Amino acid sequence: MTELPNGTSRASNAPSTKPPATKPPATNPPATNPPATNPPAEPAETQENGLRFPLFVALSYAIVSSAWIAASDRAVDLVFATNVSTIQTYKGWAFIALTAVLLFIVLWREGRRRFSVETALRDRETVLQRERSLFEAVLRQAPIGISICGAPDGKPIILNDQAVAITQVSLTDEEASRYEGYGARHADGSPYTMEEYPTVRALREGRAIDWEPMIYHRPDGRTLELDISSAPVRDGDGHIVASVTIFVDNTDTKAAKRALAEREDMLRTTTEALPGALFVADPDGRNIYSNQSFQTYTGLSANQLSGDGWMQAVHPEDRQAALAGWESAVGRGVRYQSECRLRRLDGTYRWHLILAVRETRTGRWIGTGTDVHAIKEAELALAQSEERLRRAIEDAPFPVMVHAEDGEVVLISQAWLDATGYTAAELSTISDWLERAYGERRGAVRTNIQRLHQLDRPIKEGEYDIRTADGRGLTWAFRSSPIGCDSKGRRLVVSMAADMTDRKEAESRLRLLMREVDHRAKNALAVVQSIVLLSRTEDPKEFANAVEGRVTAMARAHSLLAANRWSGADLATLAQEELSAFTQDRSFTVVGPPVTIAAEAVQSFSMVLHELVTNAAKYGALSVANGSVAVSWRVDKTAGLLRVEWTESGGPTVTPPTRQGFGSILLERTILGQMHGELVLEWLPEGLRCRIALPRDCFVVSGVFPTPKPAFEPANDQKAAAPGARVLVVEDEALTAMGLQQVLEDAGYRVIGPVAHVQDAIDLARGSPPDLAVLDVNLFGQPSFPVAELLDDMGVPFLFCTGYGSLNTPNDRLRQAPVLAKPVRPDRLLRTIGALLLSRNRPATGVVPS
Repeated sequence: MTELPNGTSRASNAPSTKPPATKPPATNPPATNPPATNPPAEPAETQENGLRFPLFVALSYAIVSSAWIAASDRAVDLVFATNVSTIQTYKGWAFIALTAVLLFIVLWREGRRRFSVETALRDRETVLQRERSLFEAVLRQAPIGISICGAPDGKPIILNDQAVAITQVSLTDEEASRYEGYGARHADGSPYTMEEYPTVRALREGRAIDWEPMIYHRPDGRTLELDISSAPVRDGDGHIVASVTIFVDNTDTKAAKRALAEREDMLRTTTEALPGALFVADPDGRNIYSNQSFQTYTGLSANQLSGDGWMQAVHPEDRQAALAGWESAVGRGVRYQSECRLRRLDGTYRWHLILAVRETRTGRWIGTGTDVHAIKEAELALAQSEERLRRAIEDAPFPVMVHAEDGEVVLISQAWLDATGYTAAELSTISDWLERAYGERRGAVRTNIQRLHQLDRPIKEGEYDIRTADGRGLTWAFRSSPIGCDSKGRRLVVSMAADMTDRKEAESRLRLLMREVDHRAKNALAVVQSIVLLSRTEDPKEFANAVEGRVTAMARAHSLLAANRWSGADLATLAQEELSAFTQDRSFTVVGPPVTIAAEAVQSFSMVLHELVTNAAKYGALSVANGSVAVSWRVDKTAGLLRVEWTESGGPTVTPPTRQGFGSILLERTILGQMHGELVLEWLPEGLRCRIALPRDCFVVSGVFPTPKPAFEPANDQKAAAPGARVLVVEDEALTAMGLQQVLEDAGYRVIGPVAHVQDAIDLARGSPPDLAVLDVNLFGQPSFPVAELLDDMGVPFLFCTGYGSLNTPNDRLRQAPVLAKPVRPDRLLRTIGALLLSRNRPATGVVPS
């Protein structure tokens, strides 16, 4: 059994070798062999009414006639007994008349009923005939093939004109009722079996078959591509009585689609083979296609370039302008043209000319990208060169001016304007510059400037004094050089200026500073000389200690001044350093607001504090273990004085001195005479109380508390903590080295060296590893940090003994080493060495790192 392409089916077991007969569609009837139609049945209600009325008449007739006969017989017997026969005759005729009337009524009613029924039937038949004609017309004229096949054999009942035209088979043909002869094949080319036809399957399975593709070979030799749908038709009881099959000839449509696909494939192949970038965007401007050249060039896939992804390939500097121009063109529907840089696969950018036009039919945008890098690069190089020159001139960190031979100032740096205070508009010509900067001297300077345009080499013009917009005088050194001609043919000269004003002032300050350093050095030597002369005692050792202590106090003051660039010294730090030099058990307190002692008063006030500390250490509170010293101060804003109070407690009982010593004289001469302050000394039994008031010119309220550096805690024992320990001394000053050697040897240490050079110290440390080292920081201009790093690697502790206030090294381990500021008191040096030897975490191994 086979399936008609139009969906009709026929039952025939005999194979057919004869092609189906073909008839023109015009000769086929619109709808052949429709099923016979019986007259419509009479409505049940009408039938019921028609039966009820005759029964009612018959029943009424029977009752009336019976009553009539009975009544008439009795009446005749009673009234007309004499003429019975005559009465009976009339009675018979009356009965006949009554029967005729009743019969007439019945016949009239039945005739009327039948007339109504026949009229209704004629009307319904007319409607049905009209609907049938309409159905046949629709079926016949439908643009798709339709066949109706009966169940269960699937024999075609109805074929419309389009079905006959498509299949070239009609109901009159013998082949119409058979399936075997149809040239139907599946989409994959395999032939249909009888059971596989959609019509047969719809009748058998009782379900719809939706749009199954079929290849049909017509009798005329043409091959059609059909889409078949078939569905079963059920009666009121749900039994399948027929099937309706629809088939559409899509041969031309699919051929057109294939042709379109081929053209699109050819177009795609062509676009993919194009050496330049090609893209397609939807009406909203979103990229929907990028050719292979575009993808290969940018290294981005089609998905990455879709939408707005193509902007990834645009140079960041061009992206905003390119996107704005593209959105504007899409919004207005006009041609888009732009030049921007696209990133190549290797990460480089090249200039491209982007053109895009809107396709009228679909609204899509077709665009191309053409590499114009060579052209653009030349233009860009020229523009960049000019821009670089402009930026180099305008952004130069020093004054620069480019001027033409006609006097126009072409370019001028912002540094020139900032230094002079003039605006670019005020210096638009050389004449403007000469007028403002040189005034009456402009004539001679103009001649020198005009000669510059005749030169072919750079020239140093020398130093000139110029005037700024605010009237200040500056000294500038000029250097000029020709740089060729501009686009107008004018010769250009670039003039650069170096502001020598600060240098001149610095040289002047340096000379002044040298004189000041000379003055301070001589003044310090004079103070030291005075200390030596005024420190009188019969004991040489006591004399040496007194002089050493006072000189060390001066050194500490100078260190604080140097650390603050000679702007003054913090009072709290000054007091703490003086007290820390004589006591290590924190038996003192320093309390007060942040105050800075003026630079001119630091050295003198430090000597005052030193004498108070020395007196307390010898005779006062610091001479015993339980004694303590409290130093406090406050600012008396009303009187404009800094009030400092020194209070001792816990020491031996104090008695007023019978004579004035060096310390008392120094306090009076310094506080009262030099500083014009106030001094009160109270020799109380519990301890000395000294009240000092300094005037406003001796202090400054700093407003911040300094952060004190943690002081290294030396040991109390001034003897060798490890007798016989080997100490390496590295010092480039011979006298200082000899002093250190004597102090260490007197304390019981063995000195290695001294050495004065970095390499000598490294060789000595490698050859004879020490137990500890004392290092100067600066050894003939070279830092001793390499020696310290070697010692640290060897596990040898070390300290720095230097005139610098801090270590300038990035090595955190070196910064953790103790630093003693020169000049160093011997007892402090020995205590520090002892602490290092006792607290070191690892002994010297003597192993020299490779």
